[in-house]
Amino acid sequence: MRPGAREAADRCRRRTGRTVTVTADGAVPVRARPRAVRRCLDNLLSNALKFSPGDTPVGVHIEGTRLSVRDRGPGIAPGERDAVFDRFYRGPRTQAVPGSGLGLAIVHDLVTADGGTVFATAAPGGGAEVGFRLPPHDRAARLPAG
Repeated sequence: MRPGAREAADRCRRRTGRTVTVTADGAVPVRARPRAVRRCLDNLLSNALKFSPGDTPVGVHIEGTRLSVRDRGPGIAPGERDAVFDRFYRGPRTQAVPGSGLGLAIVHDLVTADGGTVFATAAPGGGAEVGFRLPPHDRAARLPAG
């Protein structure tokens, strides 16, 4: 996921001029479709930039098989943290912000199709942390039996 995260951050920086950082602690190869992961990263970054003040950075962090995108926006209320992954869901604080309510639903669908899970939580110090976990790549599964 690490090279994909750096590429997504670079695309985002070029498109928006915003600061996007990528950090990794013990990243582990995952079992997932590369194009699906790329789409998830683009959607998470787009969402984070939409809700972060323009002068604040957005961060991508990878730890093991977990990838999160952190913003400095208003955050996600505890009662909405599962609902944000539903199609067309627009929380009360996001009604005035442009969007269709599909970005995180697409992330959910792509990640769960590859056997992963999604999450949304409060970021330390404010904002939101949204991301996913994917299953680790199992080298033994790729080796022929015998």
